[in-house]
Amino acid sequence: MRSATNEPIFVTSAVPPVLVRTFEREEYARQFLAGDVRFGLLQYYREIEDGRRDEGEGRASIRWNLEAEDPALHNVTYTGTSLNPYYVLCASDPKRKGTAANFGAFSVQIDRPLKLLERICKAWKSDARASGEACVVPILYNKNDLVAPPPYLIAPPCLVYAQKATKHSHEAEYRYVISCRVGLPEESFITLRLGPIDDICSPPLN
Repeated sequence: MRSATNEPIFVTSAVPPVLVRTFEREEYARQFLAGDVRFGLLQYYREIEDGRRDEGEGRASIRWNLEAEDPALHNVTYTGTSLNPYYVLCASDPKRKGTAANFGAFSVQIDRPLKLLERICKAWKSDARASGEACVVPILYNKNDLVAPPPYLIAPPCLVYAQKATKHSHEAEYRYVISCRVGLPEESFITLRLGPIDDICSPPLN
């Protein structure tokens, strides 16, 4: 059995100075540099037919390492979802060689990840669909794992969109996340038009 861990919840300082975003086609990479930044609905990745597929996307699941008088009740499993639709833009840590190549032949280097976040926040703040601010998070690879319980057994809301199973840890993934208001029709993708971002990103390489 995996031993309990107590991994820190994300902070912006955890974001590397450089990230890599990959695309299947060069034209998509060029559109990204032009500022047409496309976010995918989190639940979309439950059924996508490629290496990004994760049937547990959008569902948090974790086991608190607790003790009780009855040994059968030692560990408590928490699961959770959200009524708000989340959309994500995925990137990878370039230090993990070969990771980005799993998701496309053309790579764009995001030279200033937090500056990109600023521009996403600005565009999303003025969008009528927005619920809260955009953020960028490193993925926690501990879905269904046994971990040390947090104070008051309150699970962090970010687990819904920032948690994957250990088997995906080789992806070294980071996500830009936007959340829509409850009750809006769900689209597979949302495109934010930021204007050119080639001043903070490098041209696509293959």
